[in-house]
Amino acid sequence: MWITCLFIHRVINRLFPQITGPKTLIHIIHTPYYYYYKQINQPRAWAKNFVDKKLSTTLLKKHQCFVKFGREFFNQMNFSCNRNRLIELINISLKAVSAKPSIPILSNLYLEASDGYFKIIANDLEMAVETAPVECLVIEPGKICLDAKLFSEIARSLPDEKVLIQSGEYSAVIKSGRTEFTLNGLPADDFPKIPEVEK
Repeated sequence: MWITCLFIHRVINRLFPQITGPKTLIHIIHTPYYYYYKQINQPRAWAKNFVDKKLSTTLLKKHQCFVKFGREFFNQMNFSCNRNRLIELINISLKAVSAKPSIPILSNLYLEASDGYFKIIANDLEMAVETAPVECLVIEPGKICLDAKLFSEIARSLPDEKVLIQSGEYSAVIKSGRTEFTLNGLPADDFPKIPEVEK
């Protein structure tokens, strides 16, 4: 009986090597051939590898579809601060925001939170303002550029409570009490750096 099974196994291996592979077809049959190869715990190795590859491919495709929004979830900025202090920093920064910027990002405010503080920077390439860091609760450090006018209007419309700002690279969610706004942003790395002044 086992000789017949061995013969069938070899014939199928020759006809369909990509499907069976060596030592896979007869493993579920308890014969001397089965114990000879000692593959009791590996009866479907090829099938398992095939499934693993398909699963990896599927997950990769989902990840690639997710990459467009990936930074929104994997590189979030998350901090809370006092509303009045936020408005104060915005008002200081607005002095360096041009009404007719030469490039779109100059109409934005650069917002960064890290090490328990947050700050705002504005730059119109002729004048730049960087606020002194203000203490806040930083849950996750990060940075983003937000439209100066819209950000200012949103901050003023918030209730007099703690403000929670969560952002990825391309958008920010601003919450206070039951009020919530979503504001599109720009990558902070594209914002022009303030040149260092030699002392």
